[in-house]
This record gives sequence, structure tokens and C-alpha cells, in this order.
Amino acid sequence: MIQNLTMDHWSEAEVYRRLDEKMIAAYRAVADVSRNYGMPMRQAAYTLAVERVVRAMEYRGWISTGQYTPHSVNENCG
Repeated sequence: MIQNLTMDHWSEAEVYRRLDEKMIAAYRAVADVSRNYGMPMRQAAYTLAVERVVRAMEYRGWISTGQYTPHSVNENCG
């Protein structure tokens, strides 16, 4: 199977191995936010997603660095 623009060929086992790595890393990131900030997993996943969007916006220069601090989206949530 050709996987990307570099024309890498991965076996089915390799595809599933890489998918497992990504899924485990994603779960751990959400679980860490949930545990560290005492919020449900769903809210932690949303918080992490918003942080990533904000970082991308900062990187692209759409917003100034410093307008946002990690997890500040939760400071006003009840």
C-alpha cells in the first residue's frame, strides 16, 4: 500500500502498528489533561483540541503570541 507523497510502502501490520501508536499517544494526552486539571475526558479532549488550534493560529501569525495561555479556556468553565 502506498501511504503518502513519499511513496512509502507499508504492510497492513505496519499500518496498524502506527495507528496504535497514534491512538495511544492521543489517549495519554487527553488523560493527562483530564487528570491534571480535574475535568472529564470529553472536556479534556476539547480543551486539548482548542489549544492545538490556538497554537496553529499563533504559528500562522493570525493572533499574537501571549494572547492565550494553556488551559485558560477552562478558567471560565463551570
